[in-house]
Amino acid sequence: MTDRRDDGQRRTVPSEHADDYTQGLRTERALAWLTAVPDPIDRVRSADALAEHARSVQGDIGRVRRQAIYEATLRPGHTGESVAAELGISAKAVSAAVSASRSQDRQLFRSALEILMRPGVSDVPADQLAPGLRARDVLVQARILLRGHGSCNPGAVNDDEYAVLEQAEDRARRILRSAGVEEPSPAGETSGEGDVPELMRKAAAVFAVLPGILPLYFQEPNAQDSDRSGLWSIGWQILPAEEGVGDYYAGPHRDGWLATEYLIWFVRDLARGGYGIWNDVFALPPFLNEPGSALFFSIQGDLNAEKPITPDEFVRDLRHAWVDRETGFMGLNWPEPPTADAE
Repeated sequence: MTDRRDDGQRRTVPSEHADDYTQGLRTERALAWLTAVPDPIDRVRSADALAEHARSVQGDIGRVRRQAIYEATLRPGHTGESVAAELGISAKAVSAAVSASRSQDRQLFRSALEILMRPGVSDVPADQLAPGLRARDVLVQARILLRGHGSCNPGAVNDDEYAVLEQAEDRARRILRSAGVEEPSPAGETSGEGDVPELMRKAAAVFAVLPGILPLYFQEPNAQDSDRSGLWSIGWQILPAEEGVGDYYAGPHRDGWLATEYLIWFVRDLARGGYGIWNDVFALPPFLNEPGSALFFSIQGDLNAEKPITPDEFVRDLRHAWVDRETGFMGLNWPEPPTADAE
């Protein structure tokens, strides 16, 4: 089973080309609120306040820009000079951004590693984390940090320390992605198409194209468990509305909300037709996780039911309802239909 519920992938990674909805949501929301202020004097004052707020975040924007320049130099085959030429800025500006951001990352990683090395905080032995304190290469630090963080016990740290660990984990993942370096996997965790059970491969391909959701796991029946010998399941979450921002601040993604709504309706319709399939929803403790990121949805089917439906049949019928019956809310680049479609 491929299960991504606890691997940190819930934090949305900005896509290479964000869609118009994601890209413009925050600006459109602010302007819509401003335009809706009924009193013209209040609207002027609100516009001034909004403009002042925009000016106040320039420092934060500059910090993000420096970090982006630094991360650009980490890409395979790139140097400070090549990044300067690519961006049309001076090599001195690139060097300054790299120096400042690298120093901040190294200090952040050192602070996080010192926390993880305390007894009871991480299952990874302290002597295996210690090289990260001495490493001058931030990519080495990042990999060591993520290995220790993957088996961290949140109950062994206070709120301030937990915030440091979360910030360090986020930075480590970001710079490793920029550098094209594979992240270390915690013990027992798997990912990738090769880890999706053969029975669930076609379902995984379909869920990969559904908009605004993050597929989490595709579980096939467990023949060794008499209570679950016929059960298969698919789990997912709704992504945040704004890329790089959690649901707590931005709310759920519009398309993910609509896709989830559609899936829940479709499964219920099948169940009313007598098929052994149902929806479920559950949540991790929000007070131990990031509020807004603890909610999960799932579909479960029973191959031992009086009227069973297989994962292939489910996604075949889903595609048929969405496309052929024209009940889907948007066009999608569907994968090749399951073999059952051609029968």
